[in-house]
Amino acid sequence: MTLHIIDTLLQLQSRKMNSIFFIVMLGGSATILISFYLINIDSLVNNEFLPIKYKVMGIGIFIVIVHILLTFVIRIIFSKLQHAKAVINQQNEELRKTDKEKSEFIAMVTHDLRTPIVPIASYSQMLIQERFGELNDRQKEKLKVIISSTESLQNLVSDIHDLHKADLNKLKFNLEPTDVNEIIRQSIATVLPLANRRGVIFEDLTTPSLEINVDKQRMIQVVTNLIKNAIDFVPFEDGVIRIEYQLQDNNMILSIVDNGIGIPKDKINNLFNRFYQSDSSNNGGRSSSGLGLYICKVIVEQHGGKIWAESEFGKGTLMKISLPIISRKMDLIINE
Repeated sequence: MTLHIIDTLLQLQSRKMNSIFFIVMLGGSATILISFYLINIDSLVNNEFLPIKYKVMGIGIFIVIVHILLTFVIRIIFSKLQHAKAVINQQNEELRKTDKEKSEFIAMVTHDLRTPIVPIASYSQMLIQERFGELNDRQKEKLKVIISSTESLQNLVSDIHDLHKADLNKLKFNLEPTDVNEIIRQSIATVLPLANRRGVIFEDLTTPSLEINVDKQRMIQVVTNLIKNAIDFVPFEDGVIRIEYQLQDNNMILSIVDNGIGIPKDKINNLFNRFYQSDSSNNGGRSSSGLGLYICKVIVEQHGGKIWAESEFGKGTLMKISLPIISRKMDLIINE
C-alpha cells in the first residue's frame, strides 16, 4: 500500500508537477513584464502610476520566489520518496526470498515428518491387535496413548500442509458428482473408533440421496473434522451427535448437531479463525492446532459454499454447511 502511494506521487511529479511549476513561473514572469506596460511613458515621467507599477512588480517577484522555494522543497520531498521506494523494493525482495525459503522449509518438514509417522502408526496398530504376541491391559492402555498421540501428530502435519497450500492458493480439488450420504457414511466410519471409546451415539437422519459437485475426499475431510470436534465436546458416555440435511432453494444444508457444552456467544465468531483454540479444559484436555476449522472454511468456500456455527453455551452446538446441489437421485429415477 505504501509503495503504491509512493509510486502514485512520483508519477504525479513526473507527469504533472513540472507543468504546474512551469505555469507558475510563467505566470510570475508574465506579471513582471505586464507591470512595465501598465503605464505609459508620460505617466512614468510624471511618476503618477509608479507606485502601482512597483506593487504589481512586487507581486510578480513574490510569485517567482514562492515558485523557487516550492520547487526546491518538493524536489527534496520527491528525492526522499524515491529513496523510500528503493528501500521498500529491497525489503519486498528480501520478504519474497524469505517467503520462498519458508515455503520450502514447510514442504520439507511436512514431508520428513510424515515419513516416520507412517510406520509408528502402522506398528502401533499391529501391536494393539496382538499380532506380535499377547499384551496385558496396562500395555494396551499405553499403546492407546501412543496411537492417539500419533493420530494427533498426523492431523497436525496434515493441517500445516493444507494451510501452506491454502496460503499459496494451491489447494487442488477434483470435483465430481458425489452422493451426500456417501460422504456422511465414510466420515462416520473414520471417527467411529474414537466415538466408541467415548461412548458417543450417532443419529443419522439423512434422507434420499442428493448429489453435489465436490472433491469427495476434501469434503469427507471437512465433515470428519466437524464430527471429531463434536465428539470432543459432548459428555463422556452420554454424547449424542445428530447428522441431517435439507434442501433450501438449490442448496444442500448439512447440519451436525451435538449435545455438548456449547459455545459462548462472544467466542462463536472466532471459531473459523486460524490458530484459534477453544478452552481445552472443556474437551477432555485434547490439544488442537487451531487450524482444523479454518481449513474447513477454506475448503467449503472454494466449493462455492458457506460454513457457520450456531450455539448457546450449555445447549450444544450446531455446525452447518451449505453447498449447491446437482440433483436428487429420487427425482432422476422418477423422470426416467
